[in-house]
Amino acid sequence: MKKVIRFKVKHMLSITFISLFIAMILYFSFPSILLKMGEKFSHDGDYFKAKTYYDKINENFPKASVTESALEKAGYVSAIHNKIMISSSGFGPIYNSNHYIFPETRAYYEEILQRFPRGLSAQRVRYNLLIPDVQGEVLHGNVEEAIEMIKSFYANIHNETPRYMNAYTINGAIQAFEVKGYDEEAKDLLRWIIDYEDDWEKNIFQDYLSRLENSKDAYGSVTGKVSLRGKSFKNIPVFLQYQDTPDGTLYGFTQEAFWAITDNNGNFEFPNIPEGRYTVGLIGDLDQIGDTVLQGNPFEHTDFTIEKGQTYDFNISFVDRMKIISPVDGEEIKEDFIQFQWEPLEGAAYYTIALGISFEGASGTRIYGKYNTNEALVSKEDILYLHNFHTFDEEGPIPEPFFGFMNPKGQLFWGVHAYDENDRLLSSSIGYIRDESTEFSIGEIELTEGDKKLLKRDYAGAIESYEQSLAENKEDIHSLLMLARLYNFEQKLSNYTYGNKEKAKEYYRRLHKITGNEIFLENSN
Repeated sequence: MKKVIRFKVKHMLSITFISLFIAMILYFSFPSILLKMGEKFSHDGDYFKAKTYYDKINENFPKASVTESALEKAGYVSAIHNKIMISSSGFGPIYNSNHYIFPETRAYYEEILQRFPRGLSAQRVRYNLLIPDVQGEVLHGNVEEAIEMIKSFYANIHNETPRYMNAYTINGAIQAFEVKGYDEEAKDLLRWIIDYEDDWEKNIFQDYLSRLENSKDAYGSVTGKVSLRGKSFKNIPVFLQYQDTPDGTLYGFTQEAFWAITDNNGNFEFPNIPEGRYTVGLIGDLDQIGDTVLQGNPFEHTDFTIEKGQTYDFNISFVDRMKIISPVDGEEIKEDFIQFQWEPLEGAAYYTIALGISFEGASGTRIYGKYNTNEALVSKEDILYLHNFHTFDEEGPIPEPFFGFMNPKGQLFWGVHAYDENDRLLSSSIGYIRDESTEFSIGEIELTEGDKKLLKRDYAGAIESYEQSLAENKEDIHSLLMLARLYNFEQKLSNYTYGNKEKAKEYYRRLHKITGNEIFLENSN
């Protein structure tokens, strides 16, 4: 006999109500879930994935409570994703700065202002847009408009609830006047802010005003041109970072950096820069410059000193990256010699090889040889003899880098540089992105007892084992090399206590005598 299941109307209504209730909970909580997922990807450095989640919130849940925050986060990600900082102190990823705004980022910020004008995100976004907007007015000679822009902005933030204040951004906007030589206008603006109705962070503005008033008119200027593949590179943010600080040379830029934007001809100018030591750099989009390298040596020195009345010019030119042929893709070299090959470059007088090793996020290269053709034959022995860099942690020096290019956990890679007859760099295979693998392997190296102790940070035990091996075989090249490196290490940089420069020189001289290899002469004197 069949069972018959009957639902009463009230049961159906209850089920429908519960289903709708669950659906509503999911609908209202789903945007927050997406936001958390985006934040997780952003924290892990996957900015592209993070931005897709923020964009989904905006597209599918435009009126959700978290949409304003999602738009701001998407704007932040677009400002740093796929962007690179290139300067005389190095290159690498950037953090967000309100001294320049790329078009995609501006689009997000303007959408926030339009849709959520009273939100906290809108308050922060207005700060982000202030400096580039003021810079644009000053650049086009609209000084009065720029002054009114800052005064109106400053007055308005005092009427907002809650207040969001950022004195350094306002100082950065005023700095746009100073860079272009409008010192008196900058001073008047600072006095106007200081005399305003409250005491909010007046000391910051007073310090800036004091510097301007005591500058003694000691200014120089910096000019330059940026080009990409022979064409003018416009709308590129260029910065000058002041370096006369107690902390030594700073990497990248700070809130106090001076900024300029390249014009339609790729030119930039800082006509009114206080005397002092500076580094110069720029911000680029990897979609534009990813497969290029800098030609020549536009940053000949890490820093330079601006003196009164002097002009300093920089020619920054991005050219196509060189192409390599072999070895690539982790190829294991089994022969005693490695044949490096690359595509020849027109106009090149000679080439040099850059041999590199990466280890736990750090990497270093060594320039090797000078070649007149587009290939080089290098012995494995020479590579193994090269030393590279040291890395540290809270316990002191990390042991693996002592092995140099024999590092059991390191990854070898290579590149090539091309020069003209005047030793000017024409191009290189080592660019800002690695879209081709130049990695190679020379096979596994059998570890000795000394090596095993060294990897356990038993430096004293490793030295003892190497010395014992050397006593048994006076021409033990590996033990001599490891002892030379261990004794040569600069002990003052850490708690490492085994450095002995004289012993290191002695071992390097013995290595040179045994092998005849000139590499060891670098450290034997």
